[in-house]
Amino acid sequence: MALSSATACGDVVAVHVYPFPLCGLTVGDSAYATANADRSNFPVTAYTSVTRPNAFTWVSSNPEVMSVSQSGLVHAISVGRATVTASAEGLSGSADLHVVPSAQTAKITPPSVILGLNDTVLVTATAWDSTGVPMNLVNGQTLFSVLDYRVAQVWESLPNGARLIAFEKGKTALSWRAGERCGVLSVVVR
Repeated sequence: MALSSATACGDVVAVHVYPFPLCGLTVGDSAYATANADRSNFPVTAYTSVTRPNAFTWVSSNPEVMSVSQSGLVHAISVGRATVTASAEGLSGSADLHVVPSAQTAKITPPSVILGLNDTVLVTATAWDSTGVPMNLVNGQTLFSVLDYRVAQVWESLPNGARLIAFEKGKTALSWRAGERCGVLSVVVR
């Protein structure tokens, strides 16, 4: 990317959008997308949609397929494709996402998490194939990502789950994927 001579060192020069998971969503699933406002000098990231959520506006190119909230929460409504765009300081970044059909089901246990400082919790994933038979989840079939890593982090990833550790009081979310399904788990640290 070439910078114009009017761009001051440290000014935001680009916005990038990062969806989770990187592959398609299934109808009914939700996941967070995050955005970075990047500048031309070190450190490159000026701020993110996690650290400054009100600095970004979000839109979906096809709201009948996929909606997106002002916090970047994407919800898959129907099969198809949509582009999710985040804008800040007159600049925009986007990610193309697709929604696919799936008869597989999945759930995360517990359905929400409340932790004290430095506490840990094991979150487990269970998935069933299209006939309702439990799936044996192996490495690579489950993914976990914490929205605000300052509040909590994935301490250990397991084939069918993850262990979270709490660092700072606040609220965040754990985006999860189990097989072909994904969702969001609320995490509160008191």
